[in-house]
Amino acid sequence: MEEKNNKEKIAEESVQSNENTVVEEANNKELEINKEETTVEQESAEAEKIVETSEQKEAAESTKEFATQEDSEQKQTAKKKDSKSEESEPEEKENGRYKVIAKLEPNLWTYGSPVLFEKGTLERDQVSNINRLSLIFTNIYEEKEIRDLYITIYADDGEGNVEQINHSYLAMGQEYLASKGKAAKITIKNENAVKFIIKIDKVVFVDGSVWTKKDAVLESAGEMEDVEVFAQAKTKDYEDNYISGMEEVQKDDSASIGNGIEILKRIAWYKNSKELIKTAHKKYDIAVKNEERKQASENRRANRQKDVKKKYMTALVAVGVIIAIVAIVTVAFFIPNKKYKNAEKLLKNQKYTQAVTEFKDLGGFRKSKEFLAEAYYNIGLQALNEKDEDKASDYFKKSNDADKSSEYGKQAGAFLDYYAATDVLDKKDYDKAQQLFTSSAQAASDFNLINKASAGMAQVSYIKADYSTAWQTIKNVYAKDNKTFQAQYAEYGYAYAKQLIDKGSIKEGMEVYSKVEKLSKSANLSESVYNQAVKLGEAGKIQESLNLLNQIKGNYAKAKTLYDSMNSFHKKVSLWLGTWKHRGTVNGEKTTYYITFSEVLYKGEPCIKIKDMNNKSLGYDVEISSKNHITQIEVGKYMIHFKLKNNHNQKLTYTLLEGKKMLRELKYEGVTYKTKYKKK
Repeated sequence: MEEKNNKEKIAEESVQSNENTVVEEANNKELEINKEETTVEQESAEAEKIVETSEQKEAAESTKEFATQEDSEQKQTAKKKDSKSEESEPEEKENGRYKVIAKLEPNLWTYGSPVLFEKGTLERDQVSNINRLSLIFTNIYEEKEIRDLYITIYADDGEGNVEQINHSYLAMGQEYLASKGKAAKITIKNENAVKFIIKIDKVVFVDGSVWTKKDAVLESAGEMEDVEVFAQAKTKDYEDNYISGMEEVQKDDSASIGNGIEILKRIAWYKNSKELIKTAHKKYDIAVKNEERKQASENRRANRQKDVKKKYMTALVAVGVIIAIVAIVTVAFFIPNKKYKNAEKLLKNQKYTQAVTEFKDLGGFRKSKEFLAEAYYNIGLQALNEKDEDKASDYFKKSNDADKSSEYGKQAGAFLDYYAATDVLDKKDYDKAQQLFTSSAQAASDFNLINKASAGMAQVSYIKADYSTAWQTIKNVYAKDNKTFQAQYAEYGYAYAKQLIDKGSIKEGMEVYSKVEKLSKSANLSESVYNQAVKLGEAGKIQESLNLLNQIKGNYAKAKTLYDSMNSFHKKVSLWLGTWKHRGTVNGEKTTYYITFSEVLYKGEPCIKIKDMNNKSLGYDVEISSKNHITQIEVGKYMIHFKLKNNHNQKLTYTLLEGKKMLRELKYEGVTYKTKYKKK
């Protein structure tokens, strides 16, 4: 009875009705995320105990004897090292007239410079026989926009002839990470010049402030994959020095203030360092005078005590008492003070071992403990330079034990924290190790120690599978020392890239991988990308799957094979994809039937998936694949045929007609039922 009812329903389905067509549209959208960074400036401190800071910025006007006007900029993103030029001036191409005869070393830079000269090319005009030099430079100072740049070029032919060329780039409006210089061609009169030295005379910012540095001669910073990473690392370096120097000059003793002045001198151009140095010098002079007055007062007090004792001595014992006092004073002050001065001299002359002996014998006289800590600390640094870590650790401990509160005692403590961190890391106490590495990095003033401690922090994050933090931390360390930390940079970058790809963030993962691909010895990440593409295909996201496979098919054979198979199948079945409908009457009621065609990757094979659930008994929603118990499969551009072996052995044939129409033929128990559908 059920089969008879099925036949009646199928027969009724063949009634044709009016059909409506709706064009199916699909929009692919991409989102781009621009990272904007905001910086917070340091505010001024109290007047008496810390150095006042004031933002005094001199406006400098430049005479425009020669202007190099560029209509547009090259901008460098945080993701790619190579910039795309947007200059309106057409680039002169190699056409036989201009011949490249030399290229300067890449990435010319001097410490503190807001400008990085990425490329330099010397060409010869074979018509006029004139050599010309072009320089491509980038603003790596995030805080300000550059207006003018003044440089001096020394062109040397190696035979004692040096041509000096003063050149200026004016009214540029050069933003952070923007590149300039392509349109400016600098004439080199010395035809035989083969060596070029570039010196920055000054950089004028849009706000009128000026960057200058004595003897700002450029040297190559070496190859770099990401200019923005380099720029951010340098900015952090300046900020670290600035904070360290400011903290020192805020102290009251002359030794700390003097140390702070020396630190700030390294970055005199940064923020308000010049004003800090100027004010600190005044504070230093006051501190020295106060210390001298204090010492003089102590001496006078000692002398007064001596006079009082003499005054009240009886005549009978006067000679004995005087002799005793002289002996006491000689032993208690004059002899130790002479030894103290000698020890200070040894310390100043870097004879640290001898200074240790002298200061130890003084037993805490005056500042002997503080100086003893300094001497021990410097012996520890010498041991580090000699690669003797055990000896260094021993002397840093002695320095810290001598005077924990002194500056050198604290710096020694930073080294001890680092060594302790490596010990607990070996014992797999990762939280304690992270705490000690962080403490060391924050307290240290030695840049090598800061890098090592920061790398230790990255290592702990890596071990704990926090690859994002590990990557972000090691990036900054690598930018400062790309030789020592290359292996960690490659390893952590690879792990983070793989994690991103495995989570489906393919674009971001491949961007990270591109930075470490040449450095990493790990397996190619193409397999991970391939697996993600397969998952997308199995989920019916065919175009996304094809896009991933397309990225790696050039160097991964499996990806190419699957891409070719899926792409070919996609083109073949594209006309079928979508929803089709039929309007018919069943038991006197109008009913709409739907059939949906989609494509999926089923067990590694691209196939069509059909959902035809209009009949409760005979309906199906299956992947048309031989791996799915389906036989007699024929999938073509205009016709699809198959037999559902596990579903009443029914045979289905779908044929495309003109006008986005389709004929559905069902053969069931020897009877064929035909129904026309129209694309929705």
